[in-house]
Amino acid sequence: MKPLFLPLKKEHYNMFERGLKQCEYRKYGPRWNERTCVPGRPAVISCGYRKGNRLFGYVAGFATAHPSESAGGAVYLDTYGMCDDGPVAEIYIAVRHVIGEYACPCCGSTGHYSVTPSMQCIAALKQRI
Repeated sequence: MKPLFLPLKKEHYNMFERGLKQCEYRKYGPRWNERTCVPGRPAVISCGYRKGNRLFGYVAGFATAHPSESAGGAVYLDTYGMCDDGPVAEIYIAVRHVIGEYACPCCGSTGHYSVTPSMQCIAALKQRI
């Protein structure tokens, strides 16, 4: 499966790079849904569309919510400047910070799994969604 490509503004890219952000918010639709954002799918986070700054990881989770109910609703509205009744796609990304290691979207650890999160972290992530 082709990696999911997520071009981001520099401020949001930097947050993923520093491990301060694990979830990206997009308008739910044909491009951002359960079929395209399947957990386990490889992901590429890009600073804009340039080829220079890229982070690699995988989709760790997916959920939908209304912008007013989403934890990142304010970020979504600030970024896209729209407020309609459609749902927001919440795409959780585990970023590989060191070759062969991924930062867990739940606890931030890079040592307890290599490709997929532990069952404990999956359960904790689902509780947060």
